[in-house]
Amino acid sequence: LWMHTDVQGMYAGSGADGLEWLCADAVAPFAGFTGFALTGEGSERWLVTTAEGIFMSRDGGCSFLRAPAPLTHETARALSQHPDRPAEVLVLTDTFDGVRAPFLTLDGGESWQQSRFIRGGILQELLRARANPEVIYMRQDLHLSRSDDGGRSFSGSGRS
Repeated sequence: LWMHTDVQGMYAGSGADGLEWLCADAVAPFAGFTGFALTGEGSERWLVTTAEGIFMSRDGGCSFLRAPAPLTHETARALSQHPDRPAEVLVLTDTFDGVRAPFLTLDGGESWQQSRFIRGGILQELLRARANPEVIYMRQDLHLSRSDDGGRSFSGSGRS
């Protein structure tokens, strides 16, 4: 079981032992968590999105590194992880004066590619289809977009 608080840090635990605080404020004080994904086979590799940035951990959440360029100074509003390929994660960036775009990693956050999409306002949320995880819907202020290729590109579907 993994759990995070909105502004402080990560907890881990099992039902019998309760919860244990992991490395207090390991990401940043008052980071404002927006998403969390285990990106490796075990529980050592993490990808965490916060109001302070996008971070990776290679040691189970005890220390964090900022995501590499082009996301070094970006924050993320939403995160969607592929259910069968844990290292494949799509994020929506939301930095004032930043790129504000969907970005995809296939390697747990080590490298990122910006997805092709039509701007339609602030990026709001992601929804991955249960029946086919390659289909992802992205809601923006002004319209809804759909990806049929796991988030590599999105096409508009009119006003939302």
